[in-house]
Amino acid sequence: MAAIWLISATMVMAVYTNPAHAILVDLPLPTMSGDLGSLSTVGNRLSIARDGTLYWNSQLVSEGELSKLLDQTMVEFPQPALWFEPDGDASYESAAHVLALLREKQLLDRCFRFSNAPLYRQYESPQPSELPTFQRRDCDMPSGY
Repeated sequence: MAAIWLISATMVMAVYTNPAHAILVDLPLPTMSGDLGSLSTVGNRLSIARDGTLYWNSQLVSEGELSKLLDQTMVEFPQPALWFEPDGDASYESAAHVLALLREKQLLDRCFRFSNAPLYRQYESPQPSELPTFQRRDCDMPSGY
């Protein structure tokens, strides 16, 4: 009698297995040219060192060079992400000066992100009515940031 129960239980377990837990995601098909492009998204990091020097993607730049780089960023489509990373000991004046330049270039939009700044200081956000309105552009924003 026990053998019959054992065989029956084995057959039931073989027929009724546990369903697999999966999330189905539709992935885009590759293009006909076979060029899939870069797997990582494009982004730029603007850093301010303790002494006020500016770095664009870890390369030392002057304010004039930065202005030209920002102009180039404006015409790229989709617009690359821009991470602003002032050093914790950088002066507020130098950070505010760079933010004013970014506002002048209309780059304080949804592609702009502070990177690691909350670790050092707290910035007060203006009221929504005080924010400038800019033309919406597509943004090549990587996930996780």
